[in-house]
Amino acid sequence: MLWWQQPWLLVQGLVLALGLSTAARGIPSTTQEWSLERTLALREDVRALWYHGYDNYLNYAFPMDELQPISCQGRGPDWDDPSNYGFNDVNGNFSITLVDVLDTFVTLNDPKGFDDAVRKVVQHVSFDVDTKPQVFETTIRALGGLLSAHLFASDDDLGAQFAKQSKTGSSFRLDWYQGELLELAWDLGKRLLPAFNTPTGLPYARINLRSGVPPEETTQTCTAGAGSLLLEFTTLSRLTGDTRFENLAKKAYQAVWDRRTSLGLVGNGIDVITGSWYYPIGGGIGAGIDSFYEYALKMYVLTGEQPYLDIWNEAYAAIMNHSRGVDGHWYKAVNAYTGEVAQSHIDSLGAFWPGLQVLAGDVENAIKSHLVYWNLWRRFSAIPETFNIISKEGITLGYPLRPEFIESTYFLYRATRDPFYLSVGERVLQDLTARNKAPCGMATLSNSVTGEQEDRMESFALSETLKYLYLLFDEENPIHTLDSNFVFTTEGHVLPLPRSFLRPGSAGPANKGAKKSKAAETCPKVPPSLIPTWSDRNHTIGLAGSIADRPDTDYARYLVGLALDAIQVAEDASHQRLEGICDAPRYDTHPTTFVLTAYGEDAPEDPYPGPHKLALNADGTGVTVYNVSGIKLKAIIRVDGRGYDIVQIGRHKIKPSQKVWFADQRLLKSDATQNSSSYVDPYQKQLVPLRFFTESTKPKATPAQKILQTLFGDDAEYTVSGVSANWGDQPGQKLEESEFDPSVSSRPRARLGKGSEALPLVRPPKENRYGCHPHLPADFEKDSHFAPPQMYADTVLLLDRGECTFLDKVLHAEQAGARSVVVLSDEDVLPAITSSDPDYDFVQMYIKYISLVIIGGKDHADKLKEMVSQTDAQVMVEVDRTKQTGFDLVEAAKSNTNAVPKRTRSDWDRLRKLGVGRPLFINGKRLLNAALLF
Repeated sequence: MLWWQQPWLLVQGLVLALGLSTAARGIPSTTQEWSLERTLALREDVRALWYHGYDNYLNYAFPMDELQPISCQGRGPDWDDPSNYGFNDVNGNFSITLVDVLDTFVTLNDPKGFDDAVRKVVQHVSFDVDTKPQVFETTIRALGGLLSAHLFASDDDLGAQFAKQSKTGSSFRLDWYQGELLELAWDLGKRLLPAFNTPTGLPYARINLRSGVPPEETTQTCTAGAGSLLLEFTTLSRLTGDTRFENLAKKAYQAVWDRRTSLGLVGNGIDVITGSWYYPIGGGIGAGIDSFYEYALKMYVLTGEQPYLDIWNEAYAAIMNHSRGVDGHWYKAVNAYTGEVAQSHIDSLGAFWPGLQVLAGDVENAIKSHLVYWNLWRRFSAIPETFNIISKEGITLGYPLRPEFIESTYFLYRATRDPFYLSVGERVLQDLTARNKAPCGMATLSNSVTGEQEDRMESFALSETLKYLYLLFDEENPIHTLDSNFVFTTEGHVLPLPRSFLRPGSAGPANKGAKKSKAAETCPKVPPSLIPTWSDRNHTIGLAGSIADRPDTDYARYLVGLALDAIQVAEDASHQRLEGICDAPRYDTHPTTFVLTAYGEDAPEDPYPGPHKLALNADGTGVTVYNVSGIKLKAIIRVDGRGYDIVQIGRHKIKPSQKVWFADQRLLKSDATQNSSSYVDPYQKQLVPLRFFTESTKPKATPAQKILQTLFGDDAEYTVSGVSANWGDQPGQKLEESEFDPSVSSRPRARLGKGSEALPLVRPPKENRYGCHPHLPADFEKDSHFAPPQMYADTVLLLDRGECTFLDKVLHAEQAGARSVVVLSDEDVLPAITSSDPDYDFVQMYIKYISLVIIGGKDHADKLKEMVSQTDAQVMVEVDRTKQTGFDLVEAAKSNTNAVPKRTRSDWDRLRKLGVGRPLFINGKRLLNAALLF
């Protein structure tokens, strides 16, 4: 059972015994009388409203992109004005409304309508069009719609599971279907790829689907547009085997995240060429940023891959610490560098945030932020595009039928099962019917105060707004109990990723044996107030919590300037408290970073703390800190409010299953001093001595070997030290006996590493000497549906430095089956590829079975290139067994007992394994994943 299917906490007892009669509390009747019949009647009203829009789209607009619901005609791109981005960004002349609504037939339980709509898409939709839509909008509306519909039309397990949960036994699998929607999605994806051809990996905002990116295209894009492509692109890659989409979307997302400020915030807009934020910088949750955060959390839900959750946790802490208002109810746009208020308004797109907080398990804060948007709806009978929270006046008063507020209402109802949210949905449905319904569909409001309509119905009105409203009232919809790692995309598409497409080791259902943090898997139950509730929707049986009874409901009304005597609140005025507006609620802070000291003295941050200060525990249980002075600590508050978790200490990320042990005796008021003689810097730690030699089965030297003997001596070998990356496989470490090849468990996996057998050294052809492009056979069709063969399986690639990132080189090499990459650099001073470099969070998860070593100095590079080019014999490479690696130096340093004079490292390890530790606290709350050894 999913966590949000848990029933609302019931407290058995008598109402009179507690003195809380319904009349005394003045609870609005709308939160009491919710029979199943009433809920289903509203569901059918939403269904009728949806088909009013869809049927008229087919009758008057199809195959054009959108329906004009007042004039009853269709429209597509603005051919006369290419700069009319309001229409041209979404209307690409590919029937976007039809494509966008495909999976809505699943939520409406309409298999026949689904079949018909899929046939229409297959017969009429093509992306070979001379239009320039927005990459982001095309991805979330068209690509997402195609992928979701493809999964329901083709996946037997998903169809069977959905049919089992459905009372009608309906399955949406289509017998005639042969993957046509996936073919369309793949074609569309390939047409979007040229947008990513930038130095930063950030995509251009718009692209011509036939000719590519125009030379004059702007280099500015929004953060959400660049970073919210992961769900759709990852699913496309997993389904087709074409890894380009996931890799590029991941690179773009990481390019944004790597440019976060010291406060952990991202800006609103970014330049795709320079990677610079452009002003005004508005770090927050609203337009331009919104779905960037959404896709971090949802990628974790979809794939189970830990780095996405780590990013979400860090980003959420930054937002809660810097963007959340002082009262904890609203979120301001701030300068991402300073945290100062940049704008005093909130926008309608930010109404998605409560729903995302529910998905993260922070239901209490979701309730608070939702109350603000609910009172905006009560005031305007819509959510205006922008609202000034200080002056309490609407700024941009239009309402284009956006779904975000209804989406959050749906999520909160599923989490709390509080009928308050059904009342909210009923009010929304009444307003949509009275104000937005037009002769041929649902019309945008150009002014939410006057109710003036605009002749436009965007596709999300049907694909999201009415979909979420329908699900709110459909208590028994199979989606509520779908046992899958599915998510709703930012366009509301139901996107499940079948388990067969999950990567081994992901922290999801496919990896049940993974060690997880108990707290990370638990969502807190909301503390209830006490009012009557029911069990069978007909009989009151006890007491339960209600949002309407919270003490801060009046405060949220005050925030948006909704007066007690306003006509909008006349229906529930009896509920307002006689004492007036309640106190602004208090809320916990979300600390970001601290620099630790032993006695409270000022200490500068130590950016490269060595093992004399802290070290990873050999058993993988976390980190032990021997000297706290100058160590940076980053912590976030748990959503259950029980305390804090350390997420980073020094340069080490703390995983959910790990702990931080403090073994600094000064914290126990000891006079012991620390000795830094055991320090090993990060550069020295990554040193790897490599031995290159030729291998021949012939007893006599060949002419090629004679050349090598002339160059390198009789042994025909060359030894040089390089520096390895601190991510990926570590060639300086010996392979553990338990670490086998993932696919061949009977033998240790081939690797370049200490104690391992030598591997062949391969130099790619001249056109790909930098390794910046996929390594493909000459006869391989680039547009093939199949994955390319691994032409460099179990080898070491010798590449030149430059042209692309180290990560790009490694990714392409790994796809070709290589076990290591040796990069030659003409520079004597080598970079330390450490945790401060881009993509570190991602490579910890994805780059496990391949290593990267850089060799510096032009002389070394020239000799190795000559060694490879001057012989037909196979050149082999191995870690030199006669020399110490950097990891050997670290192990020697760890054994230096001078680091902790009064206790040896083995003493600390023994205490740690015994669990002997004192609790530590921040702001009076415990650090739950830390302890002080004594």
